[in-house]
Amino acid sequence: MLPTIHTIRIDFPGAVGSQNLHISSLMLADTAEWYTETKRLTDFFNGVTESILDAVHTVIQQPPDEVTGDVFVWGPFPADGQAIEWRLTVTSNDDEDMNWRLDGRSLDGAIHPAGSERRNSGFRRVITGHVTRGGLPNHGAGHFVVNRNNWARGS
Repeated sequence: MLPTIHTIRIDFPGAVGSQNLHISSLMLADTAEWYTETKRLTDFFNGVTESILDAVHTVIQQPPDEVTGDVFVWGPFPADGQAIEWRLTVTSNDDEDMNWRLDGRSLDGAIHPAGSERRNSGFRRVITGHVTRGGLPNHGAGHFVVNRNNWARGS
């Protein structure tokens, strides 16, 4: 039930990866300040969204590391090429409804306790979301919230 980048991306003329929107020759003359800012934010949103979906998709291909009732936990697992570890937690409310969160922690100079305390220490909530299945396969509704402060800190 994981969405694809094409189903949730923001299309904007001139944005990186825009599907059906093109810049006309009239738009190339003078670029408005708010167009530039909107394009920058659109590219940021789409880039973060694609990174999140790629990471989550990779993680859920494996069985969860922990299962407690209706709570499934993957990780912690390293981010490719970054000094960050991620942990994904999915709580199934019923067959049609679930909450999820992606927590991260920086490994730069971090000192974490050993054993089970290490497994859970130092994580910050980066993204939280809710998903409800739709009536058709691969369709549903949901939302997610990115904590930009924790994302920018590298968790």
